[in-house]
Amino acid sequence: DNPFFSDVFDGIDIESREQKLNIYLINNVERFNILHLLKQEDFLGIIVVGEVNRGFLAPFELVNKPLIGIESPHHLTSSALYAVRTDSFQGMYEATNYLIDSGHKHIYYLGFSVSGEGETWSSFERSDGVAMALRDAGLFSKDYKVLVEHRLHNTEDSSAMDVGYRAMKELLKRNPPKPFACICYCDLNAEGAYKTAKESGLRIPEDVSVIGYDNISRAERYDPPLTTVDVPRIELGRQAVKTLLETEAGTAKHETILPNKLIVRQSVRKIDNMDLIGSQ
Repeated sequence: DNPFFSDVFDGIDIESREQKLNIYLINNVERFNILHLLKQEDFLGIIVVGEVNRGFLAPFELVNKPLIGIESPHHLTSSALYAVRTDSFQGMYEATNYLIDSGHKHIYYLGFSVSGEGETWSSFERSDGVAMALRDAGLFSKDYKVLVEHRLHNTEDSSAMDVGYRAMKELLKRNPPKPFACICYCDLNAEGAYKTAKESGLRIPEDVSVIGYDNISRAERYDPPLTTVDVPRIELGRQAVKTLLETEAGTAKHETILPNKLIVRQSVRKIDNMDLIGSQ
């Protein structure tokens, strides 16, 4: 249900057509026979969107075929892995600093963990960006992170909006002092957090400020429009195809980082010391 992926796929499709490449969409890689693909003479490689499992890389290393990981965490190293990503740590660091510069003292990260696996690397990188900014400003507290379990239903993930909805509910149980601010793992998490806040009688941004990540097209139509970190989704897809061709030519870099930037809208309240005194 996340338009982030469809935008990335559009970029892959656009660049593949321009390069006259045939592409195959694999919705669930665990159900697909990768060895069958690797044996094809005209198979160039595979592009994976999101998390890359370390064990999944072994057959690609064996046959010396590339795997291009879009927004894959940078903790993995492999002769077969080529990462095309944004710097989500830096994006979240800058987003947190924007909240701090806007006068916020109580800032939380809303994210998720996967059942049986814990927090994902992509979530950890984003939450770590928040934590570092809070530390640098002398505002860090151990309860800054709110994670809810990413539940599975018949092998399909629960919706990202549901994750954000439950994460905001969990935060409100802690009775955070108003005004407070939340940085969400993605825009759809923020949309779910909006719903919880409004159901609880909280005003955005008067009582709670919210920042997302991705800048999906409908984020500017949220009520109020969402401040978020913009990710060049179509260009990520296009660059993945370019990197795939560069591996064949022997010129590919194992990591390509595209820029992201903070898009400021109306979901963040600017507060001063008098506002904080009045809320106590």
